[in-house]
Amino acid sequence: MTQAAVLDDDSWISKSNWHRIDGMTGSDQDKLSLRYLDEFVGDLTCSAQMLAWGLFPDAKEVTETMGVFNAIRKLGLHEKDTATPDGMLDGIVVVGDGVTPRTAAMFAYRTKGWTCYSVDPIMKVSTDHDKVPWDGVLANVVSVCDKIENIRIRLRKAIVVLVHAHVTIEQAMCAIDATEIIAVLTLPCCNWYGRQEQCFGRQPDLVYDDLSILSVHREVRLWMTRPGKLHAAKLVSLGGCVEKAYKPPVVKDSTVASDFLALVLQQSAPSAPSTVEHMAAFCAQHFQRDWRVGVIGRQDELVHALSRLGFTAIDSIEAEDDISTLTWHVLLDCGNLHRALNRTDKTKSGNLVGHLCQRWQTWLVDAPGAAVVILSSRRMLRSRKFLNRTTLHWASVTSISLSDPPNFIYVCQTYTAFSSM
Repeated sequence: MTQAAVLDDDSWISKSNWHRIDGMTGSDQDKLSLRYLDEFVGDLTCSAQMLAWGLFPDAKEVTETMGVFNAIRKLGLHEKDTATPDGMLDGIVVVGDGVTPRTAAMFAYRTKGWTCYSVDPIMKVSTDHDKVPWDGVLANVVSVCDKIENIRIRLRKAIVVLVHAHVTIEQAMCAIDATEIIAVLTLPCCNWYGRQEQCFGRQPDLVYDDLSILSVHREVRLWMTRPGKLHAAKLVSLGGCVEKAYKPPVVKDSTVASDFLALVLQQSAPSAPSTVEHMAAFCAQHFQRDWRVGVIGRQDELVHALSRLGFTAIDSIEAEDDISTLTWHVLLDCGNLHRALNRTDKTKSGNLVGHLCQRWQTWLVDAPGAAVVILSSRRMLRSRKFLNRTTLHWASVTSISLSDPPNFIYVCQTYTAFSSM
């Protein structure tokens, strides 16, 4: 592993790894601008109708919609070239628009030739007994009451917009079948800064704070298929926007990992014979017999079972002092982590698992197939709060279930090696 995030500061609380290039930190209250509200009230002929329909519940929502529209407009990403061939539509897909299609309606009113989709599982749509006031009036707005993962939209060109959406960019993109993606824009919030940091492994082309968005979550991230269209002058023309640059998070020296590791190592207890046999058989099936295996804690029966199956280099890790300069191809935890979590504050358990995994990653050899294998009956360990934290950068996290007794074997790899499990 190279650099990793400070787990107390990662995606599970509202923190961004993008920092303003002017070096300013702290509150922006004295620098906020009302220009979006001024434009909405004073300049837009469509604003009265949108308010009459109840599309915007408050001023904050107005500024968020105006902010994402401003980014697309000022950078010219919505400009059309020729008519769409073969009847295929060009679309702007707004993911997580809320109970009303407010952002899609803004794009529909202020662009030409685009069909604007508003997707949200709580979206208000017309029924046989109750018709929403905007239904049929905005011909180029399509409201969808569903999760973006459950639908499919086929387009020629697409612009994808996520305004405080609680999905990953990849989840949104997999729902859109487009010949060309012009741009992807996200305005992350809450626990989604880390989850919307990259688009299929690529960092955004432009990140900035928009001080005209009246929300603490005002960071705009923009990906473009043609980054050459972006010029510094266009960024300046956005006005009230402060460019940000990526600063890789670094692990700080801390006793957190060591303290939790010590707790984990103290939790050694005999496992059920069938569990031991399952773990040993799994290792024999997936790992080479001459690989060095490190067993977390004292698990004599597991060490003996591995030896019987032909593993020749097995170390029991009963204290942090046992590590020395050794590294292992495989680290096996046969329930120690599970038992340690029983003695841990639930609100801190995700961070502690993250810290521990970062420590274990430094014990693995830098080679394909190297893995941390964990036995636990906790189904939640595979979630993004635990083993699948984005800051851990595992190549893969997979699992198999055992029935007697009920357990899961989790396999976390720094390189993808298993073809299937």
